[in-house]
Amino acid sequence: MSRNFELEFNDLSYEKQQEMIDSIKEDWIEALKQEGRQEILSQRTNREGITNEVFWRNWQKEHNATDDQLVLMAINELYDFEAIEDDTEYNEQFYKSLGYSLEDMAEKKAEEACCAGVHNMEIEVETP
Repeated sequence: MSRNFELEFNDLSYEKQQEMIDSIKEDWIEALKQEGRQEILSQRTNREGITNEVFWRNWQKEHNATDDQLVLMAINELYDFEAIEDDTEYNEQFYKSLGYSLEDMAEKKAEEACCAGVHNMEIEVETP
């Protein structure tokens, strides 16, 4: 004879939850960066009347941005982490803020994935 018990993500210890989240967070960061790279290389015509690739390469030259900073800007365009105003200063602090927003979003996505993965799991315990 056996008994079944349902298990939810929140039933796990905080340490186990964090271990699971941390283990897949980097995958989400890389997936979001890949999405940003695809946005940069897109041949879609954007609001400026040029392809996204031409727009982003021009932006990169104009703002002296590294490839990593350019990817962060493309992700910001997709997800609106930070509002961009005419007086926005594209400095190291600004890019760090975008990086933190990216990590925060990846952590939330990782937690959602963990919750979905553990949802409605059952543990079967054999009894005498």
